[in-house]
Amino acid sequence: QEYACGDVERTILLWEFFLEQFAKPEFESNYKCYVREKILLPTFFRQQSKGITVNTLTLNATEQQLEKSIALHRSKAIRIGKQYLGKDFNPESGDQTCKLLYDVFDLPILKYTKANKPSTNRDTLEKLLVETHGSSIFKPRKYIKEILLSRVHQSSLRYLQAYSRYALPTELPSHAKLYSSINQTGTSTTRVSMSNPNGQNISGQKVRDIAGIELEVPSLRQIFAPPPGKVWYSIDYSQLELRIFSVVANDKKLMAAFDRGEDIHNFVAENMFNKKGKANISKEQRTIAKMVNFRITYG
Repeated sequence: QEYACGDVERTILLWEFFLEQFAKPEFESNYKCYVREKILLPTFFRQQSKGITVNTLTLNATEQQLEKSIALHRSKAIRIGKQYLGKDFNPESGDQTCKLLYDVFDLPILKYTKANKPSTNRDTLEKLLVETHGSSIFKPRKYIKEILLSRVHQSSLRYLQAYSRYALPTELPSHAKLYSSINQTGTSTTRVSMSNPNGQNISGQKVRDIAGIELEVPSLRQIFAPPPGKVWYSIDYSQLELRIFSVVANDKKLMAAFDRGEDIHNFVAENMFNKKGKANISKEQRTIAKMVNFRITYG
């Protein structure tokens, strides 16, 4: 109660301070932005109060599956490490992993940490896989793969553990609710963000091929589901920003492509890579075109 009262008191003091600032001509645009955002508060409050439904059975099963996967990859990494550094090898130890990769396996040091130690972070390990591609030395690549898979799955598990921690029971034992905070000013792109826990930008299943080694990122979307007898509708604008951009820029080709109902990223990729037909555009080429489209739009 004391904490809540302190929160309210400081919010009022901040409001009084900023109200004086808003009165100045140079902050007029900021005040207009505040008024515009304030209109949306009731809508976001209703959304936040409604919550997001999760299937607790799927959540628990996915957690157990990830825990087993992490233990499996960790045990394989330990087995390799023990061959070179003895029975006390611990793959979670940065120093021991450093010694194995750079002293024993003699791999190139690609990056240093702020403490001036060779890096063993995820990005560095992925680059080391590329560096060792085609090498006849099997053990370094095997060790890096197991460590990476362990870390990727550990990251996913942390998300699920947060969902379990924050989930509140409903009248249905098989379903729970997450009441994530919706942050109106949480991004620089005017979109909202969510926290405690993050209830958006949930990863789907992906399999990444890095220099001949597959890294699987498990899907976390499967734990979100409507309660029995209900359905979810997914509603989205179709390329709204680029439609506006094409009109403002008076780009006849883009407007014509939208009128024909084309996938605009594929259309731009066809022009960029001088290819015709959706079937001839790879996923990577479409991604590049998408980045170019938004880079030009937003700078």
